[in-house]
Amino acid sequence: MTVTDEASLLRAVLDHPAEDTPRLMYADWLQEHGQEARAEFIRVQCEIERVPSFRAPECDPLRIREKQLMARGEERDWFMPNVFAHRIEWEFRRGFVAELTCASADWLAHADAITAAHPVERVRFTGPLTPAAEVWFDNEDQEWPVGEKIAGKTFSYSRIDRFIADNLAHKPAGYRTLAVLMLRWPGVTFELPPAVSGPMYSGGTYRIPVAPGASLEAGDLVFIDGDGRAVPAPHSAADGVVVSVAGTHVNVIAIPAHPATA
Repeated sequence: MTVTDEASLLRAVLDHPAEDTPRLMYADWLQEHGQEARAEFIRVQCEIERVPSFRAPECDPLRIREKQLMARGEERDWFMPNVFAHRIEWEFRRGFVAELTCASADWLAHADAITAAHPVERVRFTGPLTPAAEVWFDNEDQEWPVGEKIAGKTFSYSRIDRFIADNLAHKPAGYRTLAVLMLRWPGVTFELPPAVSGPMYSGGTYRIPVAPGASLEAGDLVFIDGDGRAVPAPHSAADGVVVSVAGTHVNVIAIPAHPATA
């Protein structure tokens, strides 16, 4: 069956991000429907990717034409015409947005709309990391949460732990946050800000489930254990400070890691 409608053509681009053919078919549709500049932009960028080297003579006219098309001022509309994105930086590759640099709050607000229009490959977060997920209870009577909820989807702790074991076994800084983000938006690589303290970012406020049996009050220092739960901590090993207690979780401000003493 020949795919001719815009939604199906775009879906093919999203489902097959490594292939040029769906992108060029979408460009043909745009051309036929009065969007000549965007159609040419997709074709030019696809051609640039096929050139073996940026220094190849055939790349120069393509780069010039790429800049001319972007100078028309339509790039913002090609990104997301309905997204207020003045704080989001984007990079087009082969006619669609491939990389974004933005605050985590902006990503959480617009991620589903952006990924419905572009095969995003990488997102770099700037500044303190906004708490991305909330603890998730199966029902109101549960004493302890069973997972985390992010952007309308829930993931059990067991699934998160399996994902970490399979994909983040080296446990980079912020690995639990990375795991939840990667589960929610598969196929996207996330880069967290560099200034970290354990799994949290200095200065950020986080909702952390309290470990069973732990007793915490506002002002207490906490350590985040291997299950992502808060426990009392000595000053030399603290990940954060409790600012308030709410039921089975605490709100914690992350603090910088303390250097080891000789």
